[in-house]
Amino acid sequence: MDNFQQLLYKNLYLIILKLQEARSCLTMGIFESKTPITILNGFLGAGKTTILQRFLLQAQAEDDIELGVIVNEMSELDVDGRLINTNELLLHKDEKFTSISAGSISSERGLKEFTRAIEKIKHAGATHIIIETSGSTHPWPLIEAIRSHSGVALYGFLSVVDTVTLAQDHDLGRSIVPAVSKNLDAGKRGIENLLAEQIMFASRILMSKIDRVSPEILRKVAEAIHPINPWVDITGIEFGNIDLRDIISMPPYNYDRVAKLGAELAEWDEKHGCDTMSSASEYHID
Repeated sequence: MDNFQQLLYKNLYLIILKLQEARSCLTMGIFESKTPITILNGFLGAGKTTILQRFLLQAQAEDDIELGVIVNEMSELDVDGRLINTNELLLHKDEKFTSISAGSISSERGLKEFTRAIEKIKHAGATHIIIETSGSTHPWPLIEAIRSHSGVALYGFLSVVDTVTLAQDHDLGRSIVPAVSKNLDAGKRGIENLLAEQIMFASRILMSKIDRVSPEILRKVAEAIHPINPWVDITGIEFGNIDLRDIISMPPYNYDRVAKLGAELAEWDEKHGCDTMSSASEYHID
């Protein structure tokens, strides 16, 4: 290879590097121009509201963090929403706080309310949005809604699992996968399916109430749920204590990892003529 060819290849290599750098900057610029969102997902009683209250307390002490909050509760009474709204942090009328009641946020109606809530919270100046979902919220429709929204970007999907419940009601978590398979063979999706799906779509799994089980039980439950989603960290927490800075610094959500799973679940729903991903009744959840 003569000097001219060497120079040519060197220049082409430098051009490619510049293009890759420009693409990376453009991608990061797109994300940085959007308000980041963290989803707090998990069954009723797993400890989501306690975690959210800890986040609010930490944000109050930080000058550069303005948390926006969307709370979704299946009950018409919106118990969780009212609990937080009467908290001393939110006694005044706060436009960065909103509640979506009377249905799952992943339903058609809930997603419409979600879109309006996002606009309200962004306008109020939130630097980061936390969404606390209802226990029966299916992850995929909400994840898709966030991805298609031009003003927000999903960063963290936290799945809160109740360690005590898994130990007592799901054979230390070991009965989840067999029950999922059995339900699918029978042409239905039950509570175990929703539990597994919430874990599979997570970008971090939070095992709550670890202070109420022995280290051996904790280890066995963690070992049982890890294969359901082996690509993410599992973190044990007590009394909802988790560092807010650690959560809001999580990287952008990896849509590519879950796209096939979401498509397969949507196809299953269509094939079986049901709408499990937006209806709690299809999972037989009261």
